[in-house]
Amino acid sequence: MTTQVQCLLNDHRNLVRLLQFLREEIAHYDDPNIDTDLHSVLSALDYISTYTETFHHPLEEAAFDRMELLGIGERAVITRIREQHEELERDTIELKRLLEMVFDDHIVHAVQIKRVLNNYLDSQFQHIEIEERDIFPAMKQALSDDDWRQISKVVAERSDPLFHSSPSETYAELSRRLGLAELDKAN
Repeated sequence: MTTQVQCLLNDHRNLVRLLQFLREEIAHYDDPNIDTDLHSVLSALDYISTYTETFHHPLEEAAFDRMELLGIGERAVITRIREQHEELERDTIELKRLLEMVFDDHIVHAVQIKRVLNNYLDSQFQHIEIEERDIFPAMKQALSDDDWRQISKVVAERSDPLFHSSPSETYAELSRRLGLAELDKAN
């Protein structure tokens, strides 16, 4: 069932696209001639909280549990990735809180927003890189179809609410901003 690993890799590809959107959107936050779409930024962070933290990370965690049970992979790397999951989830909440303050017309300096968001994005990109370089190859090679069936019992499959042929209404505007609707029409 290497399709589960492919699912994780697809999630990463989608997340990278979303993170790049966030970097581009916030890059001009302090430019008075360009409006930053804070609604889409908050929607992107909501997606990260909702999908990544309730499906993607739990699927990885269940796979890590199986790997550790079978003695596969470097325990220190897996432990660090697990810690990063917790850190990234806390950082997502903190970043959402900061941007909601801006959305609610509180004064937050652009320099602070850009610094916090860029640190967050750097951490996300580094996390993805480590997983794909140090964990996914071992996962793909060592976990059998039966292992993945056991993992699937722990984490139910879930449709991606944004990167899906018909995104949920919650993410319709973000989907449009990312050009996802145009991609579906082209395919």
